[in-house]
Amino acid sequence: MPTLYTAIMVEMGFGYLYLGFLGAIRQTVNSILTIFYGFATPFLRETRILAVGNLIMAFGMALSGIAGNFLGIRRRPRDC
Repeated sequence: MPTLYTAIMVEMGFGYLYLGFLGAIRQTVNSILTIFYGFATPFLRETRILAVGNLIMAFGMALSGIAGNFLGIRRRPRDC
């Protein structure tokens, strides 16, 4: 994925600062969810936790597919 960052940054219209924000947000969410999964495993079956995690990931992927730029707002295309 890091090899695609430059192309994604140009296409989505953000710089290295926002790329850093994206990485930090992703890591923070991963850390929080890992804590939740660690506490939930004694009470829930691992297969259910895995299924819910996959559904959340699919929902996030669907949302990222409709995003026009970093903020998720479509902008007008640049004149070539």
